Amino acid sequence: MIELSDARQALEAAGLIHGLALHEIHARLETGLRLHDTGQRVLAFYLHEMEAGRLYQATGHGSTTHYAEARLGLERRRTSELIGVGRRLLALPAVDHAFCTGSIGWTKVLLLASVATPEHEAAWLERARALSCRDLELEAKRVRPGQAPRARRATRRACPRSASVSMSACPRSRTRSSSSPSRSCPPSQAIRSTTPSVSTSWPSSSCNSSRTAASQGARVSPARSTASCCGPRGPMATSSSTPRRVCCRSNAPSCCTATRKA
Repeated sequence: MIELSDARQALEAAGLIHGLALHEIHARLETGLRLHDTGQRVLAFYLHEMEAGRLYQATGHGSTTHYAEARLGLERRRTSELIGVGRRLLALPAVDHAFCTGSIGWTKVLLLASVATPEHEAAWLERARALSCRDLELEAKRVRPGQAPRARRATRRACPRSASVSMSACPRSRTRSSSSPSRSCPPSQAIRSTTPSVSTSWPSSSCNSSRTAASQGARVSPARSTASCCGPRGPMATSSSTPRRVCCRSNAPSCCTATRKA
């Protein structure tokens, strides 16, 4: 069994040291990530070389994926992906150069290799340098392989809203006078009456137009006092001895005027 001290010495020999400062840990993490990305590029390059030259036949294997699974312990799906990336990067030299210089990482290389073509290579490379891996993945999903990246939409500025809104601008927010004998007229929801109606003018009404009804040939005088009564269905009474509800047609809050027979 390996002693703990021996395991620690092996880690230190590989450059793994406990108790480092934060900035030193961050630097070593970046180095490890770069080594991982470089290893992926090496695998993609040489696996494609083996696939193109059919070098796996010399070792008695039926395919490159079979060779990588038996000799390297790689999954067949991952091997096929690496072979495809190595083949597509031969047609994207600018993307390969950006990776070799450290401008973009391996994750972005995989995304660019899935959608970019030599015709739109520069546009995709510029987009990869400006966006994060997540945003670049969303951009790649919005287009089909071989298409150029979509044009960015201009940032819309929010319309400034005034802190104070005039109360007179809103017809519903106007204060109603308590001394007014009648209310504003409702939207047109009146039901037609079965009795004959005679129109007349009401001098003290706030409605733009009103209707008055006559019962049994007797005309109702407009000088009679009116009372405000709300009713969603308009005229309700048809008898001459009961108040008659008449709704006007307007775009104001709901009400109707009731008239009494002299």
